[in-house]
Amino acid sequence: MVKSKAELSQERAKRLKCLREMSGLTRDKIKARYNISRGTLQNWESARFGGLTSKGAAQIIKAMQAEGIIVSHDWLYLGIGESPSFVNKNTQRLQKQKNTYSMKPQAVQELLQFQTNNSDVIDLIAPDQSMWPYVHKNDLVAGLRRYQNDIKNLINKISIIQTHEHGTIIRKLLQGDMNDTYHLVSVNPDIHPKHNPMLYNVSVLSAAEVVWLRVSQREPIINYLSDKANASHIEIHE
Repeated sequence: MVKSKAELSQERAKRLKCLREMSGLTRDKIKARYNISRGTLQNWESARFGGLTSKGAAQIIKAMQAEGIIVSHDWLYLGIGESPSFVNKNTQRLQKQKNTYSMKPQAVQELLQFQTNNSDVIDLIAPDQSMWPYVHKNDLVAGLRRYQNDIKNLINKISIIQTHEHGTIIRKLLQGDMNDTYHLVSVNPDIHPKHNPMLYNVSVLSAAEVVWLRVSQREPIINYLSDKANASHIEIHE
């Protein structure tokens, strides 16, 4: 039996409300963070005026990604595919894989305390040497997330940046050439060529200046540029 447009809209509304409940966000909070108006969200969740659109579903998916929820367009808009799930937090991976990250257990406890004392904390284990010498590979960093126009206050600061296209990365934030976009810069000139030193005109979901850092067990830096002298003998000191 073919479902009517009204029935499809109602089903999308139910899935959308399920997602918002998973995120724990109010409509006002979603408006403040992701510029989706309270009225629009209410219409989508009530299946009014046609309900959630495909374009609206894409906006919601980006917002949920920033909140640590994995959801596909097929599930939200069409009701097919895997149900949404939570992304594993870095701290959870850290506790399960301490040997991999060589992080001291005390750092994990200090991060948990930092999260308790502050709201909207984001943390990340630095995946590479792109921000050397400020942040080293496998360092544990954290900051307080900012959204929309407030992101502009982080221009020229090293930040944890959430993007839809590139995931969550650590970069220096510069003003982009287009409205509401930013250039994301690697400060290490010797980063491996596969890492783009500059990502241009990126739409940023949230950004947090790195204000909390705990170092990993330091390892030698390999200078990836073949024409540099002593490429394999450069070391990091704590």
